[in-house]
Amino acid sequence: MAACGRVEQRKRLLPARLVVYFVLGLALFSPAPYLDVMRHLVEGLRGLGLLGTWHVPAKSSLFGARQRLGPEPLRVLFTTTAKPMGTEATPGAFWRGLRLLAVDGTCWDVADSPAADGTGNRRLTPWSLRAGDRADWSPDGASILLTTYPDGPRFAPGGAIYTIRPDVTGLHRLTKESSTIFYGLARFAPDGKHIMFAQARSGGNADLYIMKRDGSDITQITKTPQKWESGATWGQPHTPDLLRDNP
Repeated sequence: MAACGRVEQRKRLLPARLVVYFVLGLALFSPAPYLDVMRHLVEGLRGLGLLGTWHVPAKSSLFGARQRLGPEPLRVLFTTTAKPMGTEATPGAFWRGLRLLAVDGTCWDVADSPAADGTGNRRLTPWSLRAGDRADWSPDGASILLTTYPDGPRFAPGGAIYTIRPDVTGLHRLTKESSTIFYGLARFAPDGKHIMFAQARSGGNADLYIMKRDGSDITQITKTPQKWESGATWGQPHTPDLLRDNP
């Protein structure tokens, strides 16, 4: 606040530091109204008895405080804190020299380039196969791993796990087709030698399994009938690191 010249000259109901948190809350709780955002921010303090006589001000006061703050403190906060936390030594932060980035609920517009001109599109699998939308490249780039889903309700059994080459040849089924088994997300291990995937019996919850790249030596690694385990990631060294209770 001092660096931006936003330190208040008198004690206010909305000091500049609180207004910064409020503006951040506007993004976190969007599109909630001003008053609801402020209540979200301070509700925990009220429950602990730390608010004293402080109360949520009127909407007009919040609006005025935001105008007085201006954009500069938020710009300084962003430039000093928004930076990559993972280094080249951080497991899983880089792939083939490229930093990995995951953004939830956001669409990216990517600038045109000679290497990404939108040409060369081709369908890898026939429509009848009903391949899923969460394919995975092998670390060596030679194969694409995919899960198929039958026509019917979500999580219906009957699919399988396949690999295919990027040149649309070599479609190979790794798991048996079954009318009683649902196959979930499948992922290559970082060394490319094994594949981790989710599997569920009809009417049951999913567990995690590992198999070799060619589909052999399938081994069950979790057994939790009360939980749905899918979407795991590979840790270091090459062991399942994160489980989610949803597919």
